[in-house]
Amino acid sequence: MAPRTALLCTLLALGLALTAAQNANCVTTGLGLLSDCQKEQAYITATFPLTSPEPITQEQVDKFVAGKPADLPTKGCCDAATAFLKDKCQCDKTLLSALPPTVVTPAGLNGTLQVVGKVCKVEVAAC
Repeated sequence: MAPRTALLCTLLALGLALTAAQNANCVTTGLGLLSDCQKEQAYITATFPLTSPEPITQEQVDKFVAGKPADLPTKGCCDAATAFLKDKCQCDKTLLSALPPTVVTPAGLNGTLQVVGKVCKVEVAAC
C-alpha cells in the first residue's frame, strides 16, 4: 500500500478514536492536508520520506524551495496547510502518537510541513 494511502486510511480510522484529542479538528484538517497536498507531498517524499527518523535541516528545506516545480504550491495545499498549522495540529500529541511510525514519523511530518509552510508563507510554530 502506498504510504500516502496507508496514512489516509490510518487517519480515517483515527477519526473515530481520537475524539478526546487535544484538538479533534486535527483529524479533519489532517485529511484535508493529505488530500490537497498530494503534488507537494510527491515532490518532497522523493527525497525526504514521511518515515524519516531524522529532522529536516534548513539546508534541505532551502533546496526543496529553490528546486520546486513552477506549479507548486497549489492554492488548495496552502489553504489546507494554513488550517492544519493554525490549529497547531503538528503539536497534537494524541494525533502524533496514534500515527504508525511505518507510515509517518513526527520528524517526517514536521519536515514536510517545514517545506510546505515555507512555500505557502505559513509559519510552522514550534511545539
